[in-house]
Amino acid sequence: MTHIALIGYGRMGREIERLSHDYGMPVVSVIHPSHLNPAKREISAESLGDAEVCLDFSASSAVLDNARSVAENGRRLVVGTTGWSSQLRELQEIAAQNSAGQNNFGVIYSPNFAIDVNLFFRIVEHGAALMGMLETTEPYVVELHHRRKADSPSGTARRLGEIVQRGMPRMNAANYERASGAMPENTFHVASARGGYIPGTHTVGLDNPYGTVEITHTARSREGFARGALEAAHWIRNRTGLYTMDDMIDSMIAGRAAQRRD
Repeated sequence: MTHIALIGYGRMGREIERLSHDYGMPVVSVIHPSHLNPAKREISAESLGDAEVCLDFSASSAVLDNARSVAENGRRLVVGTTGWSSQLRELQEIAAQNSAGQNNFGVIYSPNFAIDVNLFFRIVEHGAALMGMLETTEPYVVELHHRRKADSPSGTARRLGEIVQRGMPRMNAANYERASGAMPENTFHVASARGGYIPGTHTVGLDNPYGTVEITHTARSREGFARGALEAAHWIRNRTGLYTMDDMIDSMIAGRAAQRRD
């Protein structure tokens, strides 16, 4: 049984708590700035208790401080907060400084922990590479989310932009800002819309003069994200260093291949 702590207690934190016992991973601590118990407002040995893995779904501005505190207390960390990717180098340094010795710090991060979304990423990469063989193909990314979502475009949409660029190297840049006027040559748009209660819909379009291929993932609820985060907590609990969901998916694929060989 792995004990977990929640850093932040918004909609995702509550969904993780609801599902945690399905995974034999009880929530033993909830830490957030407005907690009624002052001792639970910051990360410390006392507030973490016997939690082995922390799941951070708080605010982008707090990610690095949270990671330092978790590392100093010798726990593992799952980072599901988005909007902090420009600070990845600092997280890499925290992991490098704390993964060996007494702390044994391990961290896994992703803009989206849903397993099916991470498989969707791989489908998109292959699709972009295949359709990119047609020199006339031009991509686009469109994402829809509920009106309360703070970051725009979503972390998942930014990741899709990176994946499309990797699959279609002739695309020099992705435009993540609001489009104004014509799109420059070899640049594609990553567009966002906010409204209603949409958990998340992401579409990658691969368009040419003769037809359009669209690859879409539609989330039905936050449950898929929460279950993926709990899977990631289970995966990171005995590892040290810095990992992404790509590492976890590679591990899952290798494990499935080994089962087939047996």
